[in-house]
Amino acid sequence: MRKTASVCADYKEIAYVYGDYNLDLRRSEFIRYTSTRTWFIQSDHLIMSTVILIEYTDFWRTEFNRIAADVATALAGDDYSIEHIGSTSVQGLCAKPVIDVLVGVASLDVITNRTSELQTIGFRYRPEYESQIPLRRYFVRDSTSAMRVHLHGVLLGGKLWKEHLAFREALRSDLILASQYSTLKRALAVQYANDKAGYTQAKSPFIQAVLRDHL
Repeated sequence: MRKTASVCADYKEIAYVYGDYNLDLRRSEFIRYTSTRTWFIQSDHLIMSTVILIEYTDFWRTEFNRIAADVATALAGDDYSIEHIGSTSVQGLCAKPVIDVLVGVASLDVITNRTSELQTIGFRYRPEYESQIPLRRYFVRDSTSAMRVHLHGVLLGGKLWKEHLAFREALRSDLILASQYSTLKRALAVQYANDKAGYTQAKSPFIQAVLRDHL
């Protein structure tokens, strides 16, 4: 099975890059989303070790709504706000096959105190990243059903909350800006095909420039 990064391909093309269309689904490398008859990457190894960008699909919004309902159940009884962030939240923008969920709370203890409830719905707490981003509580749900999910617990109305939403809204409201970001992502996905950290770091100047103009 070749491991060639595919830049903004559709799901059918990605299936072709990584293997034959008739691959054995029991290997859990892909699943079929029958209502749109498209293929979704299921291997966390492929998602996390290479930079793979997918063309926008409305399934991402549907999937976010399903995830948000799960998270709301886990946080029942607490005050919180849930937002869809990242490139999958911007219509028309290509993105890695990962749903990013922003959860705003009055205190980060709200999130950490619900670790067991979040684990029940498939999320793993990743505290090792708090040395880099101390005001975030980070959880990951592997792609066991449809897509990998990253949950970012932050202070509601705090710096991280404002930055994530400002960047999303800037892209949603400015088609030219969104197109520029898409072009950058495509180029960087080729340059950093096997270096996810390098890809993320190379996007930072663009993101910071947008935030300077929109915060």
